[in-house]
Amino acid sequence: MFKNKLLQRKKNREMFSILDDQLHCVLDKGIGNRVIHLVSAMRVAENNGLALHAWWINQGIGATYDQCFKPIEGVAIQSVENKKALPSDLQDLQPGSWLWFLPEEIEPEHSSAYPDRKIWGRVLGVPRMGYKFFVQLTWITPALQKLYQPFFQQIRFQDAVLSQIHSGWGGVDPSSVIGVHIRFAPDMKKKLMKGGLAELTSLEVVLPILEKYINSCGKSNVFVATDIPEVLSRVEDPLGSRLITQRKREHGRGELKNIISALVDLGMLSQCSRLFLTCSSFGLTAWWLGGCVDALRLDSLYVEGDIEKGVSL
Repeated sequence: MFKNKLLQRKKNREMFSILDDQLHCVLDKGIGNRVIHLVSAMRVAENNGLALHAWWINQGIGATYDQCFKPIEGVAIQSVENKKALPSDLQDLQPGSWLWFLPEEIEPEHSSAYPDRKIWGRVLGVPRMGYKFFVQLTWITPALQKLYQPFFQQIRFQDAVLSQIHSGWGGVDPSSVIGVHIRFAPDMKKKLMKGGLAELTSLEVVLPILEKYINSCGKSNVFVATDIPEVLSRVEDPLGSRLITQRKREHGRGELKNIISALVDLGMLSQCSRLFLTCSSFGLTAWWLGGCVDALRLDSLYVEGDIEKGVSL
């Protein structure tokens, strides 16, 4: 019985499957996780000479892939209502939110400068079939960023989303705007608290850090994306006319209007000149889509010593 359970657990951790010379992955959960997992699959497929077939789960966000993003050349992305609609061989595949690298791409500093940073290894497919071995990293150096930038650049918003992003700026040039994303997702709160960083889930700690960060950037306009109403009420008076935000932001998941609002936030953040981010795959995705601009991220994997330093991405 124990052995069967162990095998089942291992099976449930698989994020890719190879069928008929195609790499398959399932895109589920939040929008940030979906984009990161898709881009990871694109790179893994290319390195192994495989075609990519991605399965987008509509359930949870209430939108198909085509309602969010434009097609990607050479990538088949199929939207299905839920995981039960997947082919039986793929129903155990799990969504992911990590980036993968070949062992020879990993720089020595990953192990020498930061020996406590985790590196996970996974075998893609069956080793004797010749598929390459990839490792998953919890942090990325500038040299490794360049390996993924060409893939993130292929992610393009649908025209309806782009139109709302453009109108959201109201004539302001986003290249001079500071982007701010503050979200305390339940799963991230648990990880932060478990890691002894519960203070990163408190606005009483995060907002003063944000204030110092904004002040260090001069009198720039500030775009704020958040699902916490208190954040806007706390920054509205200090920022005044410098504050840019979606006043009628549709929060939650499950309906098309909700995901469109989220995509507009994502797109506007990606166009900002610099970013302030809490621990969230959404903010990290905006950073990647925007070309890895200067950013400060408060994250359990990155904060060392002085919490106000966060990590300079």
